[in-house]
Amino acid sequence: MKRIKYLGLLLAAVILLAGLPPAPAPAEDLLALEWVRTTEGLGDGTYHSYMDPLTVDREGNVYLCHLDGYLYVYTPDRSLKWKLNLGQYSYMGPLQLGLGPVLDNAGNCYVAGNQKVYKIDAGGHVLAEFLMAGKVAGSTSPVLSADGGSLYVVIGSQILYALDTSDLSEKWRARTGGSSAAVTPLEAPDGTVIAGAGRTITAFDPGSGEVKWKYTLPADREIYQYYSQGLPDHEKRLQADDAGNVYFMTLLFGSDGESRSELARLE
Repeated sequence: MKRIKYLGLLLAAVILLAGLPPAPAPAEDLLALEWVRTTEGLGDGTYHSYMDPLTVDREGNVYLCHLDGYLYVYTPDRSLKWKLNLGQYSYMGPLQLGLGPVLDNAGNCYVAGNQKVYKIDAGGHVLAEFLMAGKVAGSTSPVLSADGGSLYVVIGSQILYALDTSDLSEKWRARTGGSSAAVTPLEAPDGTVIAGAGRTITAFDPGSGEVKWKYTLPADREIYQYYSQGLPDHEKRLQADDAGNVYFMTLLFGSDGESRSELARLE
């Protein structure tokens, strides 16, 4: 009845709106492209391309990882505020660089790449480093806990790290399971840390790293991941609602040899 009632109200609203005069056309100058920043072909013979997703601080400064292994920060007027050479290349080169930088409330930036995680202040100075057991999983980003005290990073060998953001010391590490590319970890509303790789989704206690539950997808399905040149490309994330249900995209392999993506919910 709730759906029928909703549709009825929607139909009534459509009939009511049909009798109203047309809305005035929006002015074309309400929005305007203020500036762009060239990302490739700068004339120096190198390839310039930034990685999504970008991160913006409270002052409007934009943080972007780059295929050349630098972290770039631009001011709201597109000027370069600073850049930091992290001494590594992205997954398109010999080393890997995590995608999205993460900012805490103090303005510190966290970047994962190669085998290291970096904590960088607002002035571009490295405050702390942490050496992981492998390269960050391609096309994943670090995740900051809601209280700002923990940073979660997953590496390509399906190991999830929980780091203390004060000094990037290790709180715990755990295997996520799965046998293929990982996706960016998720902190659920209750603090549970959820990681996915291949056909496996695992939930961890945020304090101890102990497994709370694990779910394995059917053999004909896996967590969706896009590949380019044999490597994971484009970030994929899990999402959770307030009730703890987990949503994610899957790749279903059909008996006809075709595959298709489908939305899944794990209760």
